[in-house]
Amino acid sequence: MFQIALDNQNIESLKGTLRITCTNVDGLDQDVEFTYQKDNLCISVPLTIAEPKKWWPNGLGEAFLYRFKIEVIDADLVLASKELSIGLRTIEVINQADEFGECFYIKVNGQPTFMKGANYIPSDSFLNQVSDEKYKQIFNDAVAANMNMLRVWGGGVYESDRFYQLADEQGILIWQDFIFACSLYPADNNFVANVSQEVEYNIKRLRNHACLALWCGNNETEMGMEFWHWPKTFNYSDELYQKLKSDYALLFKNVLPELVKAFDPSRFYFSSSPIGYWENKADDNRGNNHYWGVWHGEEPFSEFKNRVPRFMSEYGFQSFPLLDSVKKYTIAEDLHINSEVMKSHQKHPRGNALIKQYMADEYREPKDFENFLYLSQVQQALGMKIAFEAHRSAMPFCMGTLYWQFNDCWPVASWSGIDYYGQWKALHYQAKRSFKPLSVFIDAFDETNLTALKVNLVSDHLTAKNLRLSERLMTLDGEVLFSNVQQITAEPNAVSSIAAGDVSTLIKAHDLSQLVFVAQIFADEVDPDNNEEVKNPISEALHYFVPSKALTLKIPQLAVSSTVTNKELLVSIKSNTLARQIHLSLQEFHGNFSDNFFDLLPNVEKNISLAITDKNAAEVTLLSAQLRIISMVDSY
Repeated sequence: MFQIALDNQNIESLKGTLRITCTNVDGLDQDVEFTYQKDNLCISVPLTIAEPKKWWPNGLGEAFLYRFKIEVIDADLVLASKELSIGLRTIEVINQADEFGECFYIKVNGQPTFMKGANYIPSDSFLNQVSDEKYKQIFNDAVAANMNMLRVWGGGVYESDRFYQLADEQGILIWQDFIFACSLYPADNNFVANVSQEVEYNIKRLRNHACLALWCGNNETEMGMEFWHWPKTFNYSDELYQKLKSDYALLFKNVLPELVKAFDPSRFYFSSSPIGYWENKADDNRGNNHYWGVWHGEEPFSEFKNRVPRFMSEYGFQSFPLLDSVKKYTIAEDLHINSEVMKSHQKHPRGNALIKQYMADEYREPKDFENFLYLSQVQQALGMKIAFEAHRSAMPFCMGTLYWQFNDCWPVASWSGIDYYGQWKALHYQAKRSFKPLSVFIDAFDETNLTALKVNLVSDHLTAKNLRLSERLMTLDGEVLFSNVQQITAEPNAVSSIAAGDVSTLIKAHDLSQLVFVAQIFADEVDPDNNEEVKNPISEALHYFVPSKALTLKIPQLAVSSTVTNKELLVSIKSNTLARQIHLSLQEFHGNFSDNFFDLLPNVEKNISLAITDKNAAEVTLLSAQLRIISMVDSY
């Protein structure tokens, strides 16, 4: 049903034609004769689509949009026109009591769908500097990392129309906070009237977007009331605090839900995220959660495995931009962690100390500032990898993982996966790998028994997939101590757990610092023992038996070749020994390779590409001479 409002104060009445044209699907065009009068501003036009094409989020199908052009015509003169893109889908947020506590998940077109993505903040501190090109890159980057949801955080802004249009086109669902965060707000008549106008405007502006999944009243205010000791911190009298809490209830339990009910009645609303609080472990069973035990609570990364909620909508860990980005806001004498410039670009009071503290637990001391920056990204990515795998492996108990944060609004040390200049950090590359629709993970589920491994096969697909699973225990130099290949089935929209091969005897006979357990999945027709395609598994997981600092890594001898084709640099890498967290870069060139910050198995060729669209083939060839490749062992 189209409901079209006509309004022109200069026209008393008009007899004309409303022309509806679908520009990408035949058979939906129609002309409707109408009479317009000032007291009859709305025309309803029924539209029937016999076999509608559904809009699906990224990874599950096409984000199909019906594209309509609507014109008001009087005697062959077009008086007004508008173009609309409409996606047809159903979205349900299921938040109710169940056998575990209180679930929280999203159904798209009737399918329970695991949400993979991040929290989005404004892309610049000065909003007028966010170009259309930058908006496009945001969604290209989200799609490339296999995401299907971004959360527009309540501490930011209601984003531009272009943002939501691109989300529609790219199949990225939007969790939309109303723009309130981490504070109590007044609810006097003037403030409520102002808020009501703002909220009504934005609901009407956004409600027809296929991407819009839900409305959330605010970020963390209810958690703040519970745990943040606001009366003591801000010296509130009891009378004032009770009034602020009463105002909160009026605004978020009454005014906002009533506006959603009036203007977007089919959309889910809840008052504050999170529902469950990380300070109470039992709350992992309750709704959605923001878990900050890792980072703020200084708990180890392993706690990500122990604190898996029903839906994780915020969690994270910091890293720094790499040196090329840092050089954009510093001069040579600032290039150390304690310089005033570096400290001013770190807004968390304990941020630098926390990064160094965690690093000392897992990694060796980096040899200089540049390698400290690199290793901070490695640490962030591999720490968050534990969370990604724990959340996805717990499906359907856990049905979402949205990390903090997707992007930066200025060049800074932060929790982001993409720095201010658009450079993917190690975290974004890891998200791309961990969020693959078909993923294999290795779970060391018994910390007292190093050989108690299981392989988790996670599928977002809506149909079963026949695959081959290859398991190997090998030395870091490539000697295979154990090998097993089996046919398996990835059940649709589910997790399949498989006991890993028994390698207990072999492990006892070897130095753990020289071993890695590898699990890979391939298409069913690929034989991992002798097929050339083994260098391109669908998904790959590596498990080490000791902390990174205890691995006996050798300096890899890399065989590197590169070619240039169609403004693209293609790089092939092969190593004689296992190389951890290989990083490729081109001096003074900012661009994102197809893969980076990856572990490279010995004697396996890996191919990586880099699009360079603003240079010709000769310039790309010259640029390729600046290719630099390092690995973890080079950082010590």
